[in-house]
Amino acid sequence: GATTISGSLTLYAICPIDQVLDFSTNKCQSCPVNKRFTESAGNCLCIAGFHEVVHGICSKCPSGCFSASVGTLECKLCDAGKWSAEGSTSCSFCPLGTFIGAHGASECIVCPQLNEGLHTTEAIASESLAACICVTGAYGDGDGGSCKSCPSHSTTTSAGSASISACQCEVGYLFQDASCHRCPFGQTTFLPSDTKCTPLPEVVSIIVAAFILFFLSLVFAYLLHRVYKRRLTLLEAKAEVAMKEAEAGVQETVSRGLATIEDFGHPMVLAGANAFSSLTVDQLRGLHEGNRDAHRLVFVDTFAKFQELQKRGLKVIFLSYQWLSWTTKGASDVQWKFMQKGVEQVILRNGWPHDQTYVWLDILSIPQEHRSVQSLAVNSLYVYAKCADALVVVCP
Repeated sequence: GATTISGSLTLYAICPIDQVLDFSTNKCQSCPVNKRFTESAGNCLCIAGFHEVVHGICSKCPSGCFSASVGTLECKLCDAGKWSAEGSTSCSFCPLGTFIGAHGASECIVCPQLNEGLHTTEAIASESLAACICVTGAYGDGDGGSCKSCPSHSTTTSAGSASISACQCEVGYLFQDASCHRCPFGQTTFLPSDTKCTPLPEVVSIIVAAFILFFLSLVFAYLLHRVYKRRLTLLEAKAEVAMKEAEAGVQETVSRGLATIEDFGHPMVLAGANAFSSLTVDQLRGLHEGNRDAHRLVFVDTFAKFQELQKRGLKVIFLSYQWLSWTTKGASDVQWKFMQKGVEQVILRNGWPHDQTYVWLDILSIPQEHRSVQSLAVNSLYVYAKCADALVVVCP
Protein backbone atom coordinates (compact mmCIF):
# COMPACT_ATOMS: atom_id res chain seq x y z
CA GLY A 1 0.00 0.00 0.00
CA ALA A 2 0.94 3.72 -0.04
CA THR A 3 3.19 5.26 2.66
CA THR A 4 2.38 8.70 4.01
CA ILE A 5 5.19 10.99 5.32
CA SER A 6 4.14 13.82 7.57
CA GLY A 7 6.21 16.83 8.71
CA SER A 8 7.05 20.48 7.82
CA LEU A 9 9.63 22.22 5.62
CA THR A 10 11.89 24.97 7.03
CA LEU A 11 12.47 28.02 4.80
CA TYR A 12 15.96 29.37 5.40
CA ALA A 13 16.88 33.03 4.87
CA ILE A 14 18.95 34.09 1.85
CA CYS A 15 21.90 36.19 3.14
CA PRO A 16 23.69 39.07 1.39
CA ILE A 17 27.03 38.27 -0.21
CA ASP A 18 29.04 39.57 2.76
CA GLN A 19 27.09 37.67 5.47
CA VAL A 20 26.66 34.05 6.58
CA LEU A 21 23.54 32.18 7.79
CA ASP A 22 23.32 30.99 11.39
CA PHE A 23 21.17 27.86 10.95
CA SER A 24 20.31 27.70 14.66
CA THR A 25 18.60 31.10 14.55
CA ASN A 26 17.89 31.26 10.79
CA LYS A 27 19.41 34.81 10.79
CA CYS A 28 22.17 36.37 8.70
CA GLN A 29 25.25 37.51 10.57
CA SER A 30 28.37 39.45 9.57
CA CYS A 31 31.63 37.52 9.52
CA PRO A 32 33.82 37.84 12.65
CA VAL A 33 36.63 40.38 12.67
CA ASN A 34 39.47 39.66 10.20
CA LYS A 35 37.27 37.19 8.27
CA ARG A 36 35.42 37.43 4.97
CA PHE A 37 32.65 35.27 3.49
CA THR A 38 33.59 33.30 0.37
CA GLU A 39 31.00 31.63 -1.86
CA SER A 40 33.32 28.77 -2.80
CA ALA A 41 33.73 27.70 0.85
CA GLY A 42 30.27 28.83 1.90
CA ASN A 43 31.77 30.11 5.13
CA CYS A 44 33.76 32.98 6.68
CA LEU A 45 37.52 32.57 6.16
CA CYS A 46 40.57 34.53 7.34
CA ILE A 47 41.43 37.51 5.13
CA ALA A 48 44.78 37.85 3.35
CA GLY A 49 47.61 38.75 5.76
CA PHE A 50 46.06 36.49 8.46
CA HIS A 51 46.01 32.74 9.13
CA GLU A 52 43.67 30.53 11.10
CA VAL A 53 44.81 29.34 14.52
CA VAL A 54 42.80 27.44 17.16
CA HIS A 55 38.99 27.38 17.04
CA GLY A 56 38.73 29.38 13.83
CA ILE A 57 40.40 32.49 15.30
CA CYS A 58 42.38 34.56 12.75
CA SER A 59 45.77 35.95 13.69
CA LYS A 60 48.14 38.24 11.77
CA CYS A 61 50.98 36.60 9.93
CA PRO A 62 54.15 37.32 11.94
CA SER A 63 56.86 39.55 10.45
CA GLY A 64 58.93 37.68 7.89
CA CYS A 65 55.86 35.76 6.70
CA PHE A 66 52.83 36.46 4.50
CA SER A 67 49.53 35.10 3.27
CA ALA A 68 48.36 36.21 -0.14
CA SER A 69 44.85 34.77 -0.23
CA VAL A 70 41.69 34.30 1.84
CA GLY A 71 41.45 31.16 4.00
CA THR A 72 45.18 30.61 4.55
CA LEU A 73 45.85 28.10 7.32
CA GLU A 74 49.60 28.66 7.54
CA CYS A 75 51.65 31.75 6.58
CA LYS A 76 54.60 31.32 4.21
CA LEU A 77 58.16 32.47 4.95
CA CYS A 78 59.64 35.26 2.80
CA ASP A 79 62.49 34.12 0.50
CA ALA A 80 66.05 35.37 0.85
CA GLY A 81 66.38 38.96 -0.41
CA LYS A 82 62.86 39.77 0.77
CA TRP A 83 61.22 40.89 4.01
CA SER A 84 57.76 41.62 5.44
CA ALA A 85 56.10 43.32 8.37
CA GLU A 86 53.40 41.74 10.55
CA GLY A 87 50.11 41.08 8.73
CA SER A 88 51.60 41.31 5.21
CA THR A 89 49.93 39.93 2.10
CA SER A 90 53.24 39.76 0.20
CA CYS A 91 56.96 40.15 0.76
CA SER A 92 58.90 43.29 -0.25
CA PHE A 93 62.26 43.25 -2.04
CA CYS A 94 65.26 44.53 -0.11
CA PRO A 95 65.99 47.99 -1.62
CA LEU A 96 69.32 49.01 -3.13
CA GLY A 97 72.09 49.15 -0.56
CA THR A 98 70.57 46.37 1.61
CA PHE A 99 70.53 42.55 1.65
CA ILE A 100 69.23 39.55 3.60
CA GLY A 101 70.31 35.94 3.16
CA ALA A 102 67.92 34.19 5.56
CA HIS A 103 64.32 33.19 4.90
CA GLY A 104 61.57 34.77 7.00
CA ALA A 105 63.31 38.12 7.56
CA SER A 106 61.46 41.05 9.14
CA GLU A 107 63.97 43.59 7.84
CA CYS A 108 66.96 43.89 5.51
CA ILE A 109 70.56 44.42 6.58
CA VAL A 110 72.11 47.73 5.47
CA CYS A 111 75.44 47.65 3.63
CA PRO A 112 78.21 48.86 5.99
CA GLN A 113 78.89 52.19 4.22
CA LEU A 114 75.44 52.92 2.82
CA ASN A 115 74.87 55.86 5.21
CA GLU A 116 78.19 57.36 4.10
CA GLY A 117 77.02 57.25 0.49
CA LEU A 118 79.78 54.81 -0.52
CA HIS A 119 77.97 51.45 -0.69
CA THR A 120 75.17 50.17 -2.92
CA THR A 121 74.06 46.88 -4.50
CA GLU A 122 73.84 45.99 -8.16
CA ALA A 123 70.12 45.23 -7.84
CA ILE A 124 67.27 44.99 -5.37
CA ALA A 125 66.59 41.73 -3.46
CA SER A 126 70.30 41.13 -2.74
CA GLU A 127 70.98 38.09 -0.56
CA SER A 128 74.50 38.52 0.87
CA LEU A 129 77.13 41.00 2.07
CA ALA A 130 79.11 40.19 -1.07
CA ALA A 131 76.44 42.04 -3.06
CA CYS A 132 77.52 45.34 -1.42
CA ILE A 133 79.78 47.19 -3.86
CA CYS A 134 81.27 50.67 -4.07
CA VAL A 135 79.09 53.34 -5.68
CA THR A 136 80.10 55.22 -8.83
CA GLY A 137 82.76 57.70 -7.76
CA ALA A 138 84.28 55.35 -5.15
CA TYR A 139 86.59 52.33 -5.11
CA GLY A 140 87.42 49.50 -2.68
CA ASP A 141 87.86 45.83 -1.98
CA GLY A 142 84.36 44.75 -3.06
CA ASP A 143 82.40 41.87 -1.52
CA GLY A 144 81.25 44.18 1.28
CA GLY A 145 84.68 45.60 1.97
CA SER A 146 85.37 49.26 2.75
CA CYS A 147 85.19 51.92 0.03
CA LYS A 148 86.90 55.27 -0.45
CA SER A 149 85.82 58.28 -2.50
CA CYS A 150 87.77 59.10 -5.63
CA PRO A 151 90.07 62.15 -5.40
CA SER A 152 88.54 65.58 -5.98
CA HIS A 153 87.16 66.16 -9.52
CA SER A 154 87.46 62.52 -10.48
CA THR A 155 85.00 59.62 -10.67
CA THR A 156 84.55 56.07 -11.93
CA THR A 157 82.56 55.03 -14.97
CA SER A 158 80.43 52.55 -13.02
CA ALA A 159 79.80 51.06 -9.58
CA GLY A 160 81.98 48.24 -8.21
CA SER A 161 85.44 49.67 -8.95
CA ALA A 162 88.18 47.91 -6.99
CA SER A 163 91.17 50.31 -7.18
CA ILE A 164 92.04 54.02 -7.39
CA SER A 165 93.22 53.46 -10.96
CA ALA A 166 89.55 53.28 -11.95
CA CYS A 167 89.12 56.94 -10.89
CA GLN A 168 89.39 59.22 -13.91
CA CYS A 169 89.35 63.03 -14.09
CA GLU A 170 86.06 64.62 -14.94
CA VAL A 171 85.57 66.38 -18.29
CA GLY A 172 87.29 69.77 -18.11
CA TYR A 173 90.02 68.51 -15.76
CA LEU A 174 93.50 67.11 -16.54
CA PHE A 175 95.47 64.58 -14.44
CA GLN A 176 98.77 66.12 -13.34
CA ASP A 177 100.96 65.57 -10.27
CA ALA A 178 98.71 62.80 -8.92
CA SER A 179 95.59 65.01 -8.91
CA CYS A 180 93.03 66.55 -11.27
CA HIS A 181 93.45 70.21 -12.25
CA ARG A 182 90.91 72.43 -14.05
CA CYS A 183 91.82 73.35 -17.61
CA PRO A 184 92.64 77.02 -18.28
CA PHE A 185 89.80 79.34 -19.26
CA GLY A 186 88.52 78.60 -22.74
CA GLN A 187 89.97 75.07 -22.77
CA THR A 188 88.69 71.63 -21.81
CA THR A 189 89.15 67.87 -22.10
CA PHE A 190 86.64 65.73 -23.96
CA LEU A 191 87.63 62.27 -22.67
CA PRO A 192 88.99 61.11 -19.30
CA SER A 193 91.98 59.67 -21.15
CA ASP A 194 92.99 63.03 -22.70
CA THR A 195 96.55 64.07 -21.85
CA LYS A 196 96.16 67.77 -22.59
CA CYS A 197 93.52 70.50 -22.56
CA THR A 198 92.08 71.56 -25.92
CA PRO A 199 90.77 75.05 -26.78
CA LEU A 200 87.00 75.27 -26.87
CA PRO A 201 85.62 76.04 -30.35
CA GLU A 202 82.64 77.65 -28.63
CA VAL A 203 84.82 80.42 -27.14
CA VAL A 204 85.13 82.31 -30.43
CA SER A 205 81.42 81.80 -31.05
CA ILE A 206 80.63 83.21 -27.61
CA ILE A 207 82.80 86.30 -28.23
CA VAL A 208 81.20 86.92 -31.63
CA ALA A 209 77.74 86.39 -30.15
CA ALA A 210 78.58 88.85 -27.36
CA PHE A 211 79.57 91.55 -29.87
CA ILE A 212 76.41 90.93 -31.91
CA LEU A 213 74.30 91.07 -28.76
CA PHE A 214 75.97 94.31 -27.68
CA PHE A 215 75.34 95.87 -31.10
CA LEU A 216 71.70 94.75 -31.08
CA SER A 217 71.35 96.18 -27.57
CA LEU A 218 72.55 99.56 -28.81
CA VAL A 219 70.09 99.48 -31.72
CA PHE A 220 67.27 98.46 -29.40
CA ALA A 221 68.16 101.21 -26.91
CA TYR A 222 68.15 103.79 -29.73
CA LEU A 223 64.76 102.62 -31.02
CA LEU A 224 63.38 102.51 -27.49
CA HIS A 225 64.55 106.09 -26.91
CA ARG A 226 62.83 107.20 -30.13
CA VAL A 227 59.58 105.49 -29.07
CA TYR A 228 59.87 107.02 -25.60
CA LYS A 229 60.34 110.53 -26.96
CA ARG A 230 57.40 110.15 -29.32
CA ARG A 231 55.23 108.73 -26.55
CA LEU A 232 56.30 111.52 -24.20
CA THR A 233 55.35 114.13 -26.83
CA LEU A 234 51.91 112.53 -27.25
CA LEU A 235 51.39 112.37 -23.49
CA GLU A 236 52.39 116.01 -23.08
CA ALA A 237 49.91 117.00 -25.80
CA LYS A 238 47.14 114.94 -24.16
CA ALA A 239 47.99 116.42 -20.77
CA GLU A 240 47.75 119.94 -22.18
CA VAL A 241 44.33 119.17 -23.70
CA ALA A 242 43.16 117.56 -20.46
CA MET A 243 44.35 120.57 -18.46
CA LYS A 244 42.48 122.95 -20.74
CA GLU A 245 39.35 120.80 -20.47
CA ALA A 246 39.72 120.71 -16.67
CA GLU A 247 40.12 124.48 -16.51
CA ALA A 248 37.04 124.89 -18.69
CA GLY A 249 35.14 122.52 -16.38
CA VAL A 250 36.20 124.47 -13.30
CA GLN A 251 35.19 127.72 -14.92
CA GLU A 252 31.82 126.25 -15.86
CA THR A 253 31.31 125.01 -12.28
CA VAL A 254 32.30 128.41 -10.87
CA SER A 255 29.94 130.10 -13.31
CA ARG A 256 27.08 127.84 -12.24
CA GLY A 257 27.93 128.52 -8.62
CA LEU A 258 28.08 132.27 -9.13
CA ALA A 259 24.72 132.09 -10.86
CA THR A 260 23.22 130.68 -7.66
CA ILE A 261 25.12 132.93 -5.22
CA GLU A 262 22.10 135.15 -4.70
CA ASP A 263 19.62 132.35 -4.06
CA PHE A 264 19.31 128.60 -3.49
CA GLY A 265 19.12 126.39 -6.57
CA HIS A 266 17.81 123.76 -4.16
CA PRO A 267 16.38 124.28 -0.66
CA MET A 268 19.01 124.42 2.07
CA VAL A 269 18.60 121.23 4.10
CA LEU A 270 19.70 121.31 7.76
CA ALA A 271 19.68 119.02 10.77
CA GLY A 272 18.89 120.48 14.18
CA ALA A 273 21.78 120.34 16.65
CA ASN A 274 19.84 118.13 19.08
CA ALA A 275 18.80 115.71 16.31
CA PHE A 276 22.35 115.73 14.91
CA SER A 277 23.92 114.87 18.29
CA SER A 278 21.53 111.94 18.85
CA LEU A 279 21.84 110.59 15.28
CA THR A 280 23.34 107.07 15.13
CA VAL A 281 25.75 105.78 12.50
CA ASP A 282 23.03 103.50 11.08
CA GLN A 283 20.68 106.48 10.79
CA LEU A 284 23.47 108.48 9.13
CA ARG A 285 23.85 105.67 6.55
CA GLY A 286 20.20 106.33 5.62
CA LEU A 287 21.58 109.41 3.81
CA HIS A 288 19.43 112.39 2.83
CA GLU A 289 16.43 110.38 1.70
CA GLY A 290 16.20 108.14 4.78
CA ASN A 291 16.49 111.02 7.26
CA ARG A 292 14.12 113.17 5.20
CA ASP A 293 11.48 110.42 5.36
CA ALA A 294 12.10 110.06 9.11
CA HIS A 295 11.40 113.84 9.51
CA ARG A 296 14.83 114.56 11.00
CA LEU A 297 15.65 117.36 8.51
CA VAL A 298 14.58 121.01 8.09
CA PHE A 299 14.17 122.59 4.61
CA VAL A 300 14.76 126.32 4.03
CA ASP A 301 13.33 127.06 0.58
CA THR A 302 14.94 130.43 -0.28
CA PHE A 303 17.85 132.59 0.72
CA ALA A 304 15.39 135.33 1.70
CA LYS A 305 13.67 132.87 4.07
CA PHE A 306 17.08 131.95 5.54
CA GLN A 307 17.89 135.64 6.16
CA GLU A 308 14.60 136.04 7.96
CA LEU A 309 15.38 133.01 10.19
CA GLN A 310 18.90 134.30 10.75
CA LYS A 311 17.49 137.55 12.16
CA ARG A 312 15.57 135.44 14.66
CA GLY A 313 18.81 133.83 15.92
CA LEU A 314 19.33 130.89 13.54
CA LYS A 315 22.94 129.59 13.61
CA VAL A 316 24.43 127.25 10.99
CA ILE A 317 27.50 125.01 11.38
CA PHE A 318 28.95 123.85 8.02
CA LEU A 319 30.79 120.48 8.19
CA SER A 320 33.57 119.55 5.74
CA TYR A 321 35.54 116.28 5.56
CA GLN A 322 37.15 113.77 3.16
CA TRP A 323 35.38 110.58 2.02
CA LEU A 324 37.62 107.61 2.90
CA SER A 325 35.74 104.78 1.16
CA TRP A 326 34.65 103.96 -2.38
CA THR A 327 31.82 101.74 -1.15
CA THR A 328 30.45 103.50 1.93
CA LYS A 329 29.03 106.99 1.39
CA GLY A 330 29.81 109.76 3.83
CA ALA A 331 31.85 109.84 7.00
CA SER A 332 33.55 106.84 8.58
CA ASP A 333 32.61 105.77 12.11
CA VAL A 334 35.62 107.66 13.56
CA GLN A 335 34.90 110.81 11.51
CA TRP A 336 31.26 110.74 12.61
CA LYS A 337 32.28 110.54 16.26
CA PHE A 338 34.49 113.64 15.95
CA MET A 339 31.88 115.51 13.89
CA GLN A 340 29.38 115.21 16.75
CA LYS A 341 32.04 116.27 19.28
CA GLY A 342 33.09 119.22 17.09
CA VAL A 343 29.53 120.52 16.71
CA GLU A 344 29.00 120.33 20.47
CA GLN A 345 32.26 122.25 21.17
CA VAL A 346 31.33 125.03 18.71
CA ILE A 347 27.93 125.44 20.39
CA LEU A 348 29.47 125.54 23.89
CA ARG A 349 32.26 127.99 22.96
CA ASN A 350 29.85 130.42 21.31
CA GLY A 351 27.05 129.97 23.82
CA TRP A 352 24.48 129.23 21.10
CA PRO A 353 21.13 127.71 22.07
CA HIS A 354 20.83 124.10 20.86
CA ASP A 355 17.30 124.65 19.59
CA GLN A 356 18.44 127.52 17.32
CA THR A 357 21.61 125.81 15.99
CA TYR A 358 21.53 123.70 12.82
CA VAL A 359 24.10 121.60 10.96
CA TRP A 360 24.78 121.29 7.21
CA LEU A 361 26.38 117.92 6.20
CA ASP A 362 26.61 116.77 2.58
CA ILE A 363 25.04 113.28 2.81
CA LEU A 364 22.19 114.69 4.92
CA SER A 365 21.74 117.99 3.05
CA ILE A 366 22.29 116.89 -0.57
CA PRO A 367 19.93 114.39 -2.28
CA GLN A 368 21.78 111.18 -3.20
CA GLU A 369 19.33 109.27 -5.39
CA HIS A 370 17.94 111.83 -7.89
CA ARG A 371 20.93 113.04 -9.94
CA SER A 372 19.26 116.13 -11.40
CA VAL A 373 18.08 117.35 -8.00
CA GLN A 374 21.50 116.49 -6.60
CA SER A 375 23.14 118.76 -9.20
CA LEU A 376 20.92 121.65 -8.12
CA ALA A 377 22.09 121.24 -4.53
CA VAL A 378 25.76 120.87 -5.54
CA ASN A 379 25.57 124.06 -7.59
CA SER A 380 24.21 125.84 -4.51
CA LEU A 381 27.21 124.98 -2.35
CA TYR A 382 28.57 128.52 -2.66
CA VAL A 383 25.51 130.14 -1.17
CA TYR A 384 25.20 127.34 1.45
CA ALA A 385 28.74 128.11 2.59
CA LYS A 386 27.93 131.82 2.60
CA CYS A 387 25.18 131.10 5.14
CA ALA A 388 27.48 129.31 7.62
CA ASP A 389 28.26 130.89 10.99
CA ALA A 390 30.97 128.32 11.71
CA LEU A 391 33.02 125.87 9.61
CA VAL A 392 34.22 122.56 11.13
CA VAL A 393 36.77 120.57 9.10
CA VAL A 394 37.44 116.92 10.07
CA CYS A 395 40.85 115.72 8.83
CA PRO A 396 41.34 113.46 7.07
